[in-house]
Amino acid sequence: MPKKEAFDREEVLEKATKVFWVKGYHATSVQDLVDATGLNRSSIYNSFTDKLSLFFEVIKYYRERQQSVTHRTLLEASSPKQAISQFIQGLIDQIVTDRRHKGCLISNSTTEVCNQNTEIMDLMRRNQQEMESLFAELIQSGQQLGEIKNADSPRKLAAFLFSSIQGLQVIGILNHDETYLANIKEQILSVL
Repeated sequence: MPKKEAFDREEVLEKATKVFWVKGYHATSVQDLVDATGLNRSSIYNSFTDKLSLFFEVIKYYRERQQSVTHRTLLEASSPKQAISQFIQGLIDQIVTDRRHKGCLISNSTTEVCNQNTEIMDLMRRNQQEMESLFAELIQSGQQLGEIKNADSPRKLAAFLFSSIQGLQVIGILNHDETYLANIKEQILSVL
């Protein structure tokens, strides 16, 4: 009979998320995870198998939390274009207030690990597809309401929006000046 975990799994994932987010996958050692989580090595290996499996769980955990915030932001908006604008502004606010300039864990992990692990690649592709589908729905609604003037296909505009947001998050690591980022946001929205 397997042993019952004697720790709060979500709390461990939260602590591990912080380490991977600051250091990245490759620079994070198992000792870093031991120090951050308070678990010993055998508990980490028994509960998560290895560093990569723990990282995969961290990415899923982070993604679920971000999706919750995203959906709440989009549902609270008064219109589709306003929802997109508020979403981008939320990212800018995170960039400006992040003193460590960590960026987005999903974007960082996409560039660091995706080309080395198919499971993580598949998860990131699903994330992209889900975000683009969400944006496409908003864009289509905005076009029908007449607030989004661009008549290109919603899917095409959603792909542009997703890639622009990914770029914004990467640039935000290098430049966290609010005016600079607001100008990027304005340019992104002008395409719509």
